[in-house]
Amino acid sequence: MRPSLGRSLKHYRRANLAVVLCCAVAAAVLSGALVVGDSVRGSLHDLTLERLGSIDLAVRAPTFFTIELATRVWSELAGEAHVAPLILLTGSARDPESGAVASGVTVSGVDRRFFDLF
Repeated sequence: MRPSLGRSLKHYRRANLAVVLCCAVAAAVLSGALVVGDSVRGSLHDLTLERLGSIDLAVRAPTFFTIELATRVWSELAGEAHVAPLILLTGSARDPESGAVASGVTVSGVDRRFFDLF
């Protein structure tokens, strides 16, 4: 003879309660992680847009462009946009007093037009 569902639930009530509580805690943790993750993603997006300023487009190449390219691009846009040439290199820096060395430093080469972007 099969035991009834009610008797089975009553007999295993502590184990069933533990399972229900664990499921509730897991659901709360996952929901919280999703909310926090979405909030962090939104904050990083806003911070990135703030740091970019008025930069809409960047052209990157493994070799250097001539400075005339920036002038040609600016003239083709009829002066509607700021165009600034920029050189980004990875290098190292050394403090002359202590001799401490930092590697992996980003070295930027800019002219006055770069600062007009901000």
